[in-house]
Amino acid sequence: MRSFLRLAGFTALFAAGFLALTWPLAAHFTTDYLGGPGSDAHQYVWNAWYFRRAVLAGHNPMYTRELLFPAGVNLWLHTYTPIIGVLHLLVPIGSVAVTNLALTLSFGLSGAGATWLARRWRLGWGAALAVGVWFAFGALKTAHLPEHYHLLLTGAVPFYVGLLPQALRFEVGRWRPAVADGRALAGCVALGLITALSDYYTTFWLLYFSAVLVGWHGARVREWRWRRWQPWAAVGGGVALAHVSVRLLQHARVENRGGLGWSADLGGYLVPPPHLRFLHGPWSEAFYGHVVQLPYSIENIVFLGLLIPGLLLVLTLTRQPTGLAAPTDPAEQYRAQLGPAFAAAAVFFLLVTVPEGRIFGHNSLRPPTALLHFVPFLNNLRCPARAGVMLNLLVPLLTLRALTRRPWGRAAAWQWGLPLVAVLETWPQPIPRTHVPAVAAPYEAVRALAAPGTLVATPLGIRDGMRLAGYVLTDDLLYQTLHEHALVGAYASRLDPARFAEIRADPVLGRFILAQADSALATLPSAAEISAFRARVQPSAYLLRPGYQSAAIRRLVAVLTAGQGFRERQLVGGAVLVYRPAGARPVIGHRASSKN
Repeated sequence: MRSFLRLAGFTALFAAGFLALTWPLAAHFTTDYLGGPGSDAHQYVWNAWYFRRAVLAGHNPMYTRELLFPAGVNLWLHTYTPIIGVLHLLVPIGSVAVTNLALTLSFGLSGAGATWLARRWRLGWGAALAVGVWFAFGALKTAHLPEHYHLLLTGAVPFYVGLLPQALRFEVGRWRPAVADGRALAGCVALGLITALSDYYTTFWLLYFSAVLVGWHGARVREWRWRRWQPWAAVGGGVALAHVSVRLLQHARVENRGGLGWSADLGGYLVPPPHLRFLHGPWSEAFYGHVVQLPYSIENIVFLGLLIPGLLLVLTLTRQPTGLAAPTDPAEQYRAQLGPAFAAAAVFFLLVTVPEGRIFGHNSLRPPTALLHFVPFLNNLRCPARAGVMLNLLVPLLTLRALTRRPWGRAAAWQWGLPLVAVLETWPQPIPRTHVPAVAAPYEAVRALAAPGTLVATPLGIRDGMRLAGYVLTDDLLYQTLHEHALVGAYASRLDPARFAEIRADPVLGRFILAQADSALATLPSAAEISAFRARVQPSAYLLRPGYQSAAIRRLVAVLTAGQGFRERQLVGGAVLVYRPAGARPVIGHRASSKN
């Protein structure tokens, strides 16, 4: 009970830290969320809304017809975060509030879990808290706060990393570790399931971590005769072979989903990104603006801070004190055995983040981990810098553990100064927010005025992580939670490639896409095409937003609504709603109907 209360206390402490760095989000917890117009953040509010809506209606929550109606969208490869949907079922406080609650809990558990892990590795309280801060609030995570919530759901990670060596007994030369603790193994399985319901990137990072621990011990890497040239020659030959293989695969145009192009830069580990409040300055601005030959992107951020790399360099260049007594405690002996394996995992994740071997903007040697981008399914992990989240846990943990073995590293000033330094290194600039009441009026009008059915809104299009047809507002996912009409367009992480050709070839929707790009529309759909469109899509409203009300679009809407009893109204903000009044003509079609 005492351990549980301590863990709950640290969770509350780090949750309060999250609310402090995102202030004034806490003052608008039910109406605001992190992320501005056009960001990816809107999809997480939609995720929570649709998951609960579908489950309560008895529908499959992993498939929706609310998008790309009537065909629908398979959500298995969407950035869906079902864990937030489950929380929404348990805590029905609204999709905005429950999304904020999920983030708050995740940051709290991430920090508390990393602190717990550091204490298990015999770090002092100050150093353990610092590990918690660097993991929970590292630059990689705060950079993604306005965009990618799934990357922030890391609350299970440190607990998995801590429990795995307890659950399985890793022994040198053994490829199949024995089960040492059944309860801990069950805990690892549960934590893995929670992670799988949170983010597929983090799920694979945990699988990779487990594989490195198994491989390190099974291959007896530590027992190789590193003082001889043969092991180094084997490693060098393997690296060279991997580099050549990657280049040949690229030349042969083998599919890698663009993952190599998203390679991080090794220099980025040392240079503060622009979103950090206290560290970013002219020198780091020059790095991102002139040294790195890529536009600045949050997908390239891997910054570890300044103190930890500095300490790591000092510890590497200075000798460890001689005469240290070997540990006699079996648990400490086991941790000493695991230390090199954890370090190998850190090196592995470092190489994962730089598949192009990029150094200060210049590509160099492609590491063996680059081959993962040519493996089907695994190449869906197309943003390699995201593996840096594991480095935010492993590198501070191992560095500060090594620090405690130096007499000068045990000083109280070090121990209790570390959390303060960690806070200063990770504190971000103010994060943009979406205030839902400020954008709700037009979409609440759609729900109040239009009959049930499908909304055709301009701009219109479909988009996933790799393709685009037409033009898509990511904000439409939020807006759908307000108007509750199905949409003919879609924004999802992965869509069937055939859908893009279909919408362009559609005699009605394809003309909408053309009319958005060109104010002159050569031909209108035929009467038969209009009739087929009405029967298939069942439109009950057309929403023409500012900038997408050209004469061509108005002509197209006019022929689609002619003789159907539609009315027109000017909405707040300049949008035009052409709608069939509620109750005028019911729409046939079975869709989820439960309220948010």
